[in-house]
Amino acid sequence: MKEISKILLLNPKKEVLLCLRDNKPEIPYPNYWAEIGGEIENNETPLEAIKREINEEISCRVCNISFLGEAIDNLSNCKIFYFKGNFFENFKNIKFYEGQNIGIFAFEKLNKLLLPPTLKTFILKNKDKIFS
Repeated sequence: MKEISKILLLNPKKEVLLCLRDNKPEIPYPNYWAEIGGEIENNETPLEAIKREINEEISCRVCNISFLGEAIDNLSNCKIFYFKGNFFENFKNIKFYEGQNIGIFAFEKLNKLLLPPTLKTFILKNKDKIFS
């Protein structure tokens, strides 16, 4: 089973930054909105992996990174380590290097998005920890 680190990035308004995944049938959840993150490489801790992934995927300084919990994604056969972090940069100034686009969403809008089921379930179960 692969291990993956993912992070939910929140701005001061408690809105979440998500990435619109590429529309490639060979990847899990093509064309879904998802969190920043990726596979943990050899000898990396989940925290080291998420810091590397942030630098690879977006041009944004992230602070206050904290561990939220774990989940299993059966479709992609992955163990996911979830983190949350804060960013203060103006959303319009953030560049993204992976995926089709990035967006920023209030909690109330998340239910209307096409999200991976594991992410949707994790957010609902951990809403208080994520948005506090």
